[in-house]
Amino acid sequence: MILGAIGIGVGFWQAPKTIEDVEKILADSHHGHEAAHVEKVAHDTEAHTVAEPAHSEVAVVDSTKAIVTDSVHATHEAVDSTAVVVAPVADNHDAHKKETVAHEADHDKEHAEHVFHQLQNKPWAALYVACIFFMLISVGVLAFYAIQYAAQAGWSPILFRVMEGITAYLLPGSIIFFILLVAAGMHWGHNHLFVWMDADIINPESVKFDKLIFLKKGWLSVGRFLATAAIILVVWNWVRFKFRQNSIAQDTATDNAPYKKNFKLAAFF
Repeated sequence: MILGAIGIGVGFWQAPKTIEDVEKILADSHHGHEAAHVEKVAHDTEAHTVAEPAHSEVAVVDSTKAIVTDSVHATHEAVDSTAVVVAPVADNHDAHKKETVAHEADHDKEHAEHVFHQLQNKPWAALYVACIFFMLISVGVLAFYAIQYAAQAGWSPILFRVMEGITAYLLPGSIIFFILLVAAGMHWGHNHLFVWMDADIINPESVKFDKLIFLKKGWLSVGRFLATAAIILVVWNWVRFKFRQNSIAQDTATDNAPYKKNFKLAAFF
């Protein structure tokens, strides 16, 4: 756990803070690829170079066998230079060059911004996956625990305390998970884990507009998403708390009342 926390901390620390940092990373990467390409080309050229012997022999041609160009054909092809008129052409090379440079600059800026969001999301994604992974282990054990009560299994009571211990992580795991969801909804630390949380996605005037997400905006909204997550997490933790409470009460009970409560709770869950 300590090593994992250190790794996630290093990930957040190494993530670029500005687009200028991303442009520097891209420039360094581009130059590195160029150097590798030049080295490879030089190596291939050296490997495939073949020394060719100099041709010093001079072909001797009999002057009597020289090919004489047909004078009639040459006459027909002759062109009077005074008859050639060069039409003035408007040179728009500079304008085209400026337009190309501007387009490339816009493309580079968009690419840098895209990479910036990706690199900013990497540590958030790592933290989110680790958080939900361990939390869902607790949820899975809680579901298995409930199945044992609902099925009235006779072999599993000896494992109830073990399963209750594993599900104890559900409360802290739920708190961490919900904080991460709020961070994604509020875009803390350039957190853009969920694409549909971007306001431009449902803006018809934006280039990021997505029609499918727009049609689901009533459901795919930050408020509804957080409210749904909060309700589910509260129910899970309440069920776990009641299971544990009734299980402890069963140790000192003189009847099966706590067991029956857990049976009904398991059926509900």
